[in-house]
Order: sequence, then C-alpha cells, then structure tokens
Amino acid sequence: MKKWQWVLLIFLFFFLRLYHLDLRLNFSMDQGMEMLRAWELWQHKTITLLGPSASPTVYDHQFFFGPITYYLLIIFGLVSNWDPFKASLLMTLAALVGMIFLYLTTKKLFNEKVARLVAILFSILPITVNYSNFLWNPNFLLVLVPIYLYCLVVALGKNTIYWYFLTGLLGGLCLQLHFQAILLFLFSVVWLLVKKVTYKKLLVTLFGFVVGYSPLIIFDIRNHFYNFLTILEWLRFGGNQKFSWQSYYLLALWPVGLIFLSWLLARIKNRLVLGVIILGLVLWSTVTILNSHQGFGMPKDWHYVDLVKTAKLIPVNQKKYNIVNLLSGDTRFYSLRYLLTITAAPPLAVDHYKEAEILYVVSNKSAEKTVNDPVWEVNVFGGKKIEGEWRINNTVRLYKISK
Repeated sequence: MKKWQWVLLIFLFFFLRLYHLDLRLNFSMDQGMEMLRAWELWQHKTITLLGPSASPTVYDHQFFFGPITYYLLIIFGLVSNWDPFKASLLMTLAALVGMIFLYLTTKKLFNEKVARLVAILFSILPITVNYSNFLWNPNFLLVLVPIYLYCLVVALGKNTIYWYFLTGLLGGLCLQLHFQAILLFLFSVVWLLVKKVTYKKLLVTLFGFVVGYSPLIIFDIRNHFYNFLTILEWLRFGGNQKFSWQSYYLLALWPVGLIFLSWLLARIKNRLVLGVIILGLVLWSTVTILNSHQGFGMPKDWHYVDLVKTAKLIPVNQKKYNIVNLLSGDTRFYSLRYLLTITAAPPLAVDHYKEAEILYVVSNKSAEKTVNDPVWEVNVFGGKKIEGEWRINNTVRLYKISK
C-alpha cells in the first residue's frame, strides 16, 4: 500500500476503536478479576501455572486457561501504571500490530491486493473492533494469531527448523489464551501434512507447541491431571450452565476467515463494484460505532466513567467495608474492587461480607429495595441503615449502608 493509504487506514483503525472509548470501554467482571490477579502476582512477585478460569462448571469443578494472560496484563499494567483506560489504549496499539502481521501474511500467501483488503477488513469490521479495544484473554488472540500465521507461512517458505519451532510455540501460547485455538492448531497441522513437510519438522512444531503450553502441562503433572480430566468431563457431560454461543468463540479463526473473505473479494474484477462494497462496509461500521454509547459487555446505563466516579466517592481511610454491584451478575464487583485495591483502599475479601461494618452498593433500585435485596452479599451483611446516597448517573445510585 502507498503511504497515504496506510495513513488513512490507520486513522480509521484508531477512530473506530477510540471514539468515545470512555463510554464504550468494557471493564466489567472478567477484566476486573484478571487485572486484580495480575496486580497481585506483580506485588508479591509470584509465578503461577494457571490463568483465568473458564466459564463452565462441571460438578463444582472449573478448568483453567494458561497464565500468559496474567503475564501480558502485568506488562500492560506496568506500562500504563495499572490504569485500565490507558492499558486498553495499549491493547488497541497491540491490535494494530496484529493487523500489520495479518497484512504481511496475506501478502506472502497471495498478493498486495488481497493483503490490502484483509488490512481494511481487520480495521473496520465490528467484531474485530469490539474485541480489540479492551483487556480480556480471548482478545489477545487478535494479536498473537496473526503473528502465528505469519510464522507458519514463513516456515513453509524458508523451510528452516527455527520457524517451525516458533510456529508451535506461538500455537501453544494461543491455546493458553483460549481453548478455541486448538482448532487453529489442528488446521495448521493438517496444512503441514498436505504440504508434505518432513516428520522432523512436524515433530519440532509439536515440540514448540508443548513448550508454549507447558505451564498447564506442568500443573497437570503435579496435580493428577486435574485440568485435563475436568475438560474431558465437560466434553462428555457438559457444564452446569447451558451452552450459549458467543461471537468471541470465533476470534482464533477470525484472522483465517478474514484472509479467505479478502481472497473472495479480490476475485471481483470490477473495481467499481469492489469499491462500493468496501465503502459500504466502512460506512456501516462507522455508523454502528457512532451509534454505540454502551460499553461492549457492560451493564445497561453503566460506563467506565461511572465506575471511576464511584471509586472516588469511597474514602481511602475507611472502616472495614465491602462493595456490592446490583446492576449485573458481578455482585462482588470485581471491576470496582480492582480500582479500590490499586489505590490502597481495598475492601474486605469476597467471602468476608458478614464482618464488614459498611457496605457500599451500586444499584438502580430505591434505597428500600436495595437494603432488602435478596442477593447473598447484601443479605449476609445484614445492615439496613442508609448513611449516604450519591447519584452516579440518571439511573444509578451509590448507597452507603451500615448495621
């Protein structure tokens, strides 16, 4: 692409991701839990073999992703001074790296035209935009998978052992981020077999994969294969929760899908028709983003700016207190818990609501309905006296409750 085309594309890339990011940023339960754990690991200089837990529960057991998520978040946290908003800006910058590697991969596979199209699609399509401007373990796949694909294509081109090992290593790291990546790696192994690579190179690739996934392998060896057996139980019997399809399950294969879609579009010979299609996609994506004023995955009428405002209302030198969120299923309020912890005003632990003297509750209900809410955290606290009430926005209040 020409320089002016790159400048225009990068401007569009950042505009779609950063437009009103203060209102659109997703910093909810998973983000709070993952950032809090990463912060704790850094504070205590601890090494872990486990990453975040997966959503399914099988007979009260959960299985886990790999720890690479926490180590990536530690890097992002240190660079951003542990500020979620600044760290999300870094995530967007990392996504740009993913787009560039996908462009380079596609150019090696096909030509400049297909590569240009894949860069455009990666930059503008809502699924890529929505998952590349906030912190979450599956989102890192939009960065690592394009690099993985690049190494795979280079390995087949240069035919050197080093690139095969690097491909396997990145495949293992991708699987640490989310188990959906196993489909990508299996697809890659099939491709290598079709290309008739030597068994030595295939074994080197598999060895790299084992190294990349080694933290969970070591954990399983040390813990009677707990993670592996729990995954098998989930595959056999299903989890306690009903399966619900989510768009992020596609993130590992999404870059491959973009390459294929770009190849299809490149086969359109009429430049005018192709131009109209691309312009239509750009306008559709832009209008979609401009009309979005709610954080992807955030509760209704709740934004990151409201979360920050709430954190500032809770004094640093506070009595023994705890926090509750009645806006979503994250009743223990991990997003707010993270912000308060890093500012040296941590609430009591999530299993110490009964010992609290003060309870801060974010709610869109009246004071009476809030203090009598049946959720465990409010119920076990037992307090009914409203000591303070603050308006966070038009529909949400912060209540200070004591016993």
